[in-house]
Amino acid sequence: HLSGWAWKRLAAVDSAANFTVEFDVPESGVARIGTYRNLLAIDPAYEGFVSAKGTSASIDAPAFETTGVRRLGLNIISFSRALNINYETDGWTEDIDSGANNSRVVFLSKRIATAGTEAAHSVVVTSDDWHAGSLALLPR
Repeated sequence: HLSGWAWKRLAAVDSAANFTVEFDVPESGVARIGTYRNLLAIDPAYEGFVSAKGTSASIDAPAFETTGVRRLGLNIISFSRALNINYETDGWTEDIDSGANNSRVVFLSKRIATAGTEAAHSVVVTSDDWHAGSLALLPR
């Protein structure tokens, strides 16, 4: 199971952006694009990115640090089966859930009001490969 992360800031004149995702291995996969508006005009417009991966029966989105207030916490979770999971715990809301068969990608968000550490959290699934990324988006 392969996973990768990328981000792009769109210019004000961009009406649609085209992205190409390429893998150098003969495996199927799924790509997901999330759009977030009103972020600070700095690069990158996020902080505290941490990733983790494993093959256990528990997907562990890692803890991450925020340095200020008014953040939008984001978890991006990729795993290799179309498993039904309920990840809406501790204030996290499922925003996007896509994919089937060989790969699945889930985006979750949470409003963070204070600076500090956002705790790690887990969801139990059938034992399988997974990759999770956690970060805080910086709003204007």
